Amino acid sequence: MEYKFWGALVIITGIVIMFHVIRNNKSISAILYGSCLLYSIILVGFGITTILLKGYDYVCAILFGVSYLVFTYRNRHIYSPGLMRFNDLLKGYTVGLISIMYGLIRWFGD
Repeated sequence: MEYKFWGALVIITGIVIMFHVIRNNKSISAILYGSCLLYSIILVGFGITTILLKGYDYVCAILFGVSYLVFTYRNRHIYSPGLMRFNDLLKGYTVGLISIMYGLIRWFGD
């Protein structure tokens, strides 16, 4: 059952990254633009593969964790200063690291 969850989560993350990159294509370089689009296509591909083949959920967990860590790091200046900002950043890093650890445990545990 976890494969459907991680597959859907990675597909949604890939689509969000793709729309974000396409919308902001003027503000980033061509290499970063191509890399982000390739990464989002890989995310969507792994999500579809995970749902159809009922496997590779550990790879999806690792990819989602890396994406969440990058989103949290890039959006660290958006929030107002104070304790609330620190708590939100801590939650973002925690979710990213836990999903990466889950993927690694599933990968090496099987």
